[in-house]
Amino acid sequence: PCGDPQLVRFGAHLVLVLRYLLADDMKDAFKEKLVIVGNFILY
Repeated sequence: PCGDPQLVRFGAHLVLVLRYLLADDMKDAFKEKLVIVGNFILY
């Protein structure tokens, strides 16, 4: 993986926390976008 490891970890945790907190309120399309962004950050 490229980039600052701490930044990557922060991004990954941020996405996971957002998905957890907003899962009940978000639309499926927006969830899919978050998953795509999360995968982009991780890889």
